[in-house]
Amino acid sequence: MSTENTTTCRRCARPVADGAHCCTPCVHQTEENLDSIAEDVDDLDVTLTRQDRVTAPGSGRHATDEAPLPINLRASDVGHRLRNTLTTWARVIIDERGFQEPDDDLAEIARFIRGVTGWIARQEWGPECFDDIGRVAVDLARAIDTPPPMIALGTCDADDCDGELRAHPEAPWTKCPACRTAYDVAKRRDQLLARADQRRFGAARLARILTALGDRYPDGRLIIRPEKWITNRVQWGKLRPVDRDQRGRPLYRLGDARRLHDLDIQQAILKAAKSAEKETAA
Repeated sequence: MSTENTTTCRRCARPVADGAHCCTPCVHQTEENLDSIAEDVDDLDVTLTRQDRVTAPGSGRHATDEAPLPINLRASDVGHRLRNTLTTWARVIIDERGFQEPDDDLAEIARFIRGVTGWIARQEWGPECFDDIGRVAVDLARAIDTPPPMIALGTCDADDCDGELRAHPEAPWTKCPACRTAYDVAKRRDQLLARADQRRFGAARLARILTALGDRYPDGRLIIRPEKWITNRVQWGKLRPVDRDQRGRPLYRLGDARRLHDLDIQQAILKAAKSAEKETAA
Protein backbone atom coordinates (compact mmCIF):
# COMPACT_ATOMS: atom_id res chain seq x y z
CA MET A 1 0.00 0.00 0.00
CA SER A 2 1.37 3.42 -0.95
CA THR A 3 1.90 5.94 1.87
CA GLU A 4 2.88 8.80 -0.39
CA ASN A 5 -0.18 10.91 0.51
CA THR A 6 -0.54 9.63 4.08
CA THR A 7 0.41 11.64 7.17
CA THR A 8 -0.49 11.28 10.85
CA CYS A 9 -3.26 12.98 12.77
CA ARG A 10 -1.87 15.85 14.83
CA ARG A 11 -4.26 15.00 17.66
CA CYS A 12 -3.91 11.22 18.03
CA ALA A 13 -1.19 10.14 15.54
CA ARG A 14 -3.54 7.87 13.56
CA PRO A 15 -2.86 7.68 9.80
CA VAL A 16 -4.54 10.42 7.77
CA ALA A 17 -4.89 10.45 4.02
CA ASP A 18 -5.17 13.30 1.52
CA GLY A 19 -3.20 15.82 3.56
CA ALA A 20 -5.78 16.35 6.34
CA HIS A 21 -4.53 17.39 9.77
CA CYS A 22 -7.12 15.38 11.72
CA CYS A 23 -8.27 11.79 11.21
CA THR A 24 -11.83 10.57 10.62
CA PRO A 25 -12.31 9.28 14.22
CA CYS A 26 -11.31 12.73 15.55
CA VAL A 27 -13.81 14.34 13.19
CA HIS A 28 -16.54 12.00 14.41
CA GLN A 29 -15.62 12.64 18.04
CA THR A 30 -15.87 16.39 17.49
CA GLU A 31 -19.23 15.97 15.77
CA GLU A 32 -20.47 14.04 18.82
CA ASN A 33 -19.13 16.79 21.10
CA LEU A 34 -20.97 19.46 19.11
CA ASP A 35 -24.16 17.38 19.14
CA SER A 36 -23.90 17.12 22.93
CA ILE A 37 -23.34 20.86 23.28
CA ALA A 38 -26.38 21.63 21.11
CA GLU A 39 -28.53 19.25 23.19
CA ASP A 40 -27.24 20.20 26.65
CA VAL A 41 -26.74 23.97 26.47
CA ASP A 42 -30.33 24.65 27.63
CA ASP A 43 -29.63 22.52 30.72
CA LEU A 44 -26.73 24.84 31.48
CA ASP A 45 -29.19 27.74 31.77
CA VAL A 46 -31.16 25.71 34.32
CA THR A 47 -28.00 24.92 36.27
CA LEU A 48 -26.85 28.54 36.00
CA THR A 49 -29.93 29.79 37.87
CA ARG A 50 -29.71 26.89 40.37
CA GLN A 51 -33.09 25.49 39.33
CA ASP A 52 -31.62 22.00 39.09
CA ARG A 53 -31.39 21.66 42.90
CA VAL A 54 -28.63 19.10 42.44
CA THR A 55 -25.92 18.74 45.06
CA ALA A 56 -22.81 16.64 44.88
CA PRO A 57 -22.81 13.30 46.72
CA GLY A 58 -21.90 13.69 50.36
CA SER A 59 -22.48 17.41 50.48
CA GLY A 60 -24.52 18.73 53.34
CA ARG A 61 -26.58 21.83 53.98
CA HIS A 62 -26.20 24.03 57.04
CA ALA A 63 -28.63 26.70 58.11
CA THR A 64 -27.28 30.20 57.58
CA ASP A 65 -28.75 33.68 57.67
CA GLU A 66 -27.89 34.29 54.02
CA ALA A 67 -29.65 32.82 51.02
CA PRO A 68 -27.43 30.74 48.71
CA LEU A 69 -26.02 32.47 45.68
CA PRO A 70 -28.76 32.30 43.01
CA ILE A 71 -26.29 31.60 40.21
CA ASN A 72 -24.14 28.51 39.96
CA LEU A 73 -20.79 30.23 39.51
CA ARG A 74 -19.14 27.20 37.96
CA ALA A 75 -21.91 27.01 35.37
CA SER A 76 -21.50 30.73 34.73
CA ASP A 77 -17.78 30.31 34.10
CA VAL A 78 -18.37 27.30 31.83
CA GLY A 79 -21.02 29.23 29.92
CA HIS A 80 -18.63 32.13 29.42
CA ARG A 81 -15.87 29.86 28.07
CA LEU A 82 -18.32 27.87 25.95
CA ARG A 83 -19.67 30.98 24.25
CA ASN A 84 -16.19 32.41 23.74
CA THR A 85 -14.91 29.16 22.20
CA LEU A 86 -17.82 28.59 19.83
CA THR A 87 -18.16 32.19 18.66
CA THR A 88 -14.39 32.52 18.12
CA TRP A 89 -14.20 29.47 15.85
CA ALA A 90 -17.46 30.37 14.10
CA ARG A 91 -15.95 33.76 13.20
CA VAL A 92 -12.84 32.04 11.80
CA ILE A 93 -15.01 29.79 9.63
CA ILE A 94 -17.19 32.69 8.45
CA ASP A 95 -14.14 34.81 7.59
CA GLU A 96 -12.53 32.03 5.56
CA ARG A 97 -15.62 30.56 3.89
CA GLY A 98 -17.89 33.60 3.60
CA PHE A 99 -20.85 31.84 5.19
CA GLN A 100 -23.79 33.74 6.63
CA GLU A 101 -23.45 34.25 10.37
CA PRO A 102 -25.69 31.90 12.41
CA ASP A 103 -28.18 33.12 15.00
CA ASP A 104 -26.73 34.28 18.33
CA ASP A 105 -27.70 31.00 19.98
CA LEU A 106 -25.11 28.53 21.25
CA ALA A 107 -27.01 25.49 20.00
CA GLU A 108 -27.28 27.01 16.52
CA ILE A 109 -23.59 27.97 16.53
CA ALA A 110 -22.65 24.41 17.55
CA ARG A 111 -24.73 22.98 14.70
CA PHE A 112 -23.17 25.50 12.31
CA ILE A 113 -19.64 24.34 13.20
CA ARG A 114 -20.71 20.68 13.03
CA GLY A 115 -21.70 21.15 9.42
CA VAL A 116 -18.11 21.88 8.37
CA THR A 117 -16.03 19.56 10.58
CA GLY A 118 -14.67 17.72 7.54
CA TRP A 119 -13.40 21.00 6.10
CA ILE A 120 -11.99 22.07 9.48
CA ALA A 121 -9.97 18.84 9.64
CA ARG A 122 -8.04 20.02 6.56
CA GLN A 123 -7.12 23.41 8.00
CA GLU A 124 -3.85 24.14 9.76
CA TRP A 125 -5.79 25.32 12.82
CA GLY A 126 -8.16 22.31 12.75
CA PRO A 127 -6.53 20.34 15.60
CA GLU A 128 -6.61 23.39 17.89
CA CYS A 129 -10.29 23.94 17.07
CA PHE A 130 -11.18 20.29 17.79
CA ASP A 131 -9.20 20.39 21.07
CA ASP A 132 -10.99 23.55 22.25
CA ILE A 133 -14.40 22.10 21.43
CA GLY A 134 -13.56 18.87 23.25
CA ARG A 135 -12.56 20.75 26.41
CA VAL A 136 -15.69 22.88 26.60
CA ALA A 137 -17.90 19.85 25.85
CA VAL A 138 -16.40 18.03 28.85
CA ASP A 139 -16.73 21.14 31.03
CA LEU A 140 -20.38 21.51 30.03
CA ALA A 141 -21.17 17.89 30.91
CA ARG A 142 -19.47 18.23 34.30
CA ALA A 143 -21.21 21.52 35.11
CA ILE A 144 -24.61 19.96 34.47
CA ASP A 145 -24.07 16.54 36.04
CA THR A 146 -21.80 17.05 39.06
CA PRO A 147 -21.98 20.46 40.69
CA PRO A 148 -19.37 20.78 43.44
CA PRO A 149 -20.45 21.02 47.11
CA MET A 150 -18.51 24.25 47.65
CA ILE A 151 -18.73 27.55 45.80
CA ALA A 152 -17.01 27.14 42.44
CA LEU A 153 -15.04 30.22 41.39
CA GLY A 154 -13.99 29.31 37.88
CA THR A 155 -10.56 28.55 36.46
CA CYS A 156 -7.34 30.04 37.83
CA ASP A 157 -6.16 33.16 36.01
CA ALA A 158 -2.45 32.45 36.47
CA ASP A 159 -0.40 31.79 33.33
CA ASP A 160 -0.18 28.14 32.29
CA CYS A 161 -2.58 27.07 35.05
CA ASP A 162 -6.05 25.58 34.66
CA GLY A 163 -6.73 24.78 38.31
CA GLU A 164 -10.39 24.84 39.42
CA LEU A 165 -10.99 27.39 42.17
CA ARG A 166 -13.32 26.44 45.01
CA ALA A 167 -14.09 27.84 48.43
CA HIS A 168 -16.40 27.37 51.38
CA PRO A 169 -19.20 29.97 51.28
CA GLU A 170 -17.93 31.72 54.41
CA ALA A 171 -14.22 31.66 53.52
CA PRO A 172 -12.65 35.10 52.84
CA TRP A 173 -9.77 33.65 50.77
CA THR A 174 -9.03 30.56 48.72
CA LYS A 175 -5.97 29.23 46.89
CA CYS A 176 -5.66 27.51 43.55
CA PRO A 177 -5.01 23.82 44.27
CA ALA A 178 -2.51 23.68 41.38
CA CYS A 179 -0.34 26.81 41.63
CA ARG A 180 -1.40 28.15 45.08
CA THR A 181 -2.32 31.61 43.78
CA ALA A 182 -4.53 33.30 46.40
CA TYR A 183 -7.93 34.82 45.59
CA ASP A 184 -10.31 37.05 47.51
CA VAL A 185 -13.50 34.97 47.48
CA ALA A 186 -15.96 37.89 47.52
CA LYS A 187 -14.08 39.75 44.78
CA ARG A 188 -13.78 36.65 42.63
CA ARG A 189 -17.48 35.89 43.07
CA ASP A 190 -18.36 39.43 42.00
CA GLN A 191 -16.20 39.05 38.89
CA LEU A 192 -18.04 35.90 37.84
CA LEU A 193 -21.40 37.47 38.57
CA ALA A 194 -20.35 40.37 36.33
CA ARG A 195 -19.84 37.87 33.52
CA ALA A 196 -23.33 36.50 34.15
CA ASP A 197 -24.69 40.06 33.95
CA GLN A 198 -24.74 39.77 30.17
CA ARG A 199 -27.12 36.82 30.25
CA ARG A 200 -30.73 37.43 29.29
CA PHE A 201 -33.83 36.30 31.18
CA GLY A 202 -37.56 36.86 31.22
CA ALA A 203 -39.22 39.01 33.88
CA ALA A 204 -40.31 36.10 36.08
CA ARG A 205 -36.86 34.49 36.21
CA LEU A 206 -35.18 37.84 36.80
CA ALA A 207 -37.44 38.42 39.79
CA ARG A 208 -36.50 35.02 41.25
CA ILE A 209 -32.78 35.68 40.77
CA LEU A 210 -32.92 39.10 42.45
CA THR A 211 -34.90 37.70 45.36
CA ALA A 212 -32.47 34.80 45.78
CA LEU A 213 -29.55 37.23 46.13
CA GLY A 214 -30.59 37.40 49.77
CA ASP A 215 -30.11 41.17 50.14
CA ARG A 216 -31.85 42.97 53.00
CA TYR A 217 -33.24 46.38 53.69
CA PRO A 218 -31.62 48.49 56.46
CA ASP A 219 -34.25 47.26 58.94
CA GLY A 220 -33.25 43.66 58.27
CA ARG A 221 -36.19 42.68 56.06
CA LEU A 222 -35.35 40.28 53.23
CA ILE A 223 -35.77 41.95 49.85
CA ILE A 224 -38.33 40.08 47.78
CA ARG A 225 -38.70 41.04 44.13
CA PRO A 226 -42.03 39.97 42.61
CA GLU A 227 -42.39 39.87 38.85
CA LYS A 228 -44.41 43.11 39.13
CA TRP A 229 -41.26 44.88 40.36
CA ILE A 230 -39.62 44.05 37.02
CA THR A 231 -42.61 44.90 34.83
CA ASN A 232 -43.09 48.24 36.62
CA ARG A 233 -39.59 49.30 35.71
CA VAL A 234 -40.19 48.22 32.14
CA GLN A 235 -43.31 50.41 32.01
CA TRP A 236 -41.37 53.32 33.53
CA GLY A 237 -38.68 53.00 30.85
CA LYS A 238 -35.94 52.08 33.33
CA LEU A 239 -35.50 48.53 32.06
CA ARG A 240 -35.52 47.78 28.35
CA PRO A 241 -35.68 44.42 26.58
CA VAL A 242 -32.57 43.39 24.65
CA ASP A 243 -33.98 40.34 22.91
CA ARG A 244 -36.97 38.00 22.70
CA ASP A 245 -37.31 34.29 23.30
CA GLN A 246 -38.67 31.77 20.81
CA ARG A 247 -42.22 32.65 21.86
CA GLY A 248 -41.63 36.34 21.32
CA ARG A 249 -41.50 37.22 25.02
CA PRO A 250 -39.08 40.01 26.02
CA LEU A 251 -35.73 39.20 27.58
CA TYR A 252 -33.70 41.53 29.79
CA ARG A 253 -30.04 41.64 30.81
CA LEU A 254 -29.40 40.42 34.34
CA GLY A 255 -26.86 43.23 34.81
CA ASP A 256 -29.42 45.92 33.97
CA ALA A 257 -31.86 44.47 36.50
CA ARG A 258 -29.14 44.11 39.15
CA ARG A 259 -28.18 47.78 38.79
CA LEU A 260 -31.79 48.81 39.39
CA HIS A 261 -31.95 46.41 42.32
CA ASP A 262 -28.80 47.90 43.87
CA LEU A 263 -30.03 51.45 43.27
CA ASP A 264 -33.25 50.64 45.10
CA ILE A 265 -31.23 49.36 48.06
CA GLN A 266 -29.03 52.48 48.09
CA GLN A 267 -32.11 54.70 48.11
CA ALA A 268 -33.56 52.70 51.00
CA ILE A 269 -30.29 53.14 52.94
CA LEU A 270 -30.32 56.92 52.36
CA LYS A 271 -33.95 57.13 53.42
CA ALA A 272 -33.21 55.17 56.60
CA ALA A 273 -30.23 57.44 57.37
CA LYS A 274 -32.35 60.60 56.98
CA SER A 275 -35.04 59.15 59.23
CA ALA A 276 -32.43 58.35 61.87
CA GLU A 277 -31.09 61.94 61.66
CA LYS A 278 -34.58 63.37 62.20
CA GLU A 279 -35.15 61.14 65.21
CA THR A 280 -31.81 62.19 66.69
CA ALA A 281 -32.58 65.88 66.09
CA ALA A 282 -35.96 65.52 67.76
